[in-house]
Amino acid sequence: MRPGRRWPLWGAVGAALLCLVPFVVHLHTPGAALATSQLPVWAAVVTAVAVAEELLLRGALWDALDTWPGQPWLTVATTSIVFALIHWPFYGAAALPLDLAVGLLLGALRRLTDGWAAPAFAHTVADLAGWWLR
Repeated sequence: MRPGRRWPLWGAVGAALLCLVPFVVHLHTPGAALATSQLPVWAAVVTAVAVAEELLLRGALWDALDTWPGQPWLTVATTSIVFALIHWPFYGAAALPLDLAVGLLLGALRRLTDGWAAPAFAHTVADLAGWWLR
């Protein structure tokens, strides 16, 4: 089976990994999901943003950078750094290491599956899980 055909599996694995730490933290800290009435709009926005980020970073930017001969992981590193930097205004400098790690995981999914669908799926599921893992 070609790598691109396994994107649902790899996307689910990536989503589980991205949700694991927030889930464990959530078990030990008080918190609650947002009001249910806000879920549809919030889910639509979160999904659109996650898919747009992946289309831009692991799609267009990836394709532009991945032409560098002999440097396949340089593309992963570069798109991961950009991912971390675009999240800086929202989460601050303290979150940069975590955002970089998430970017590396999403980049690894892109490299494994040869497409942006698996990272988009993982990113979207992780962001949607944030509703309940607050």
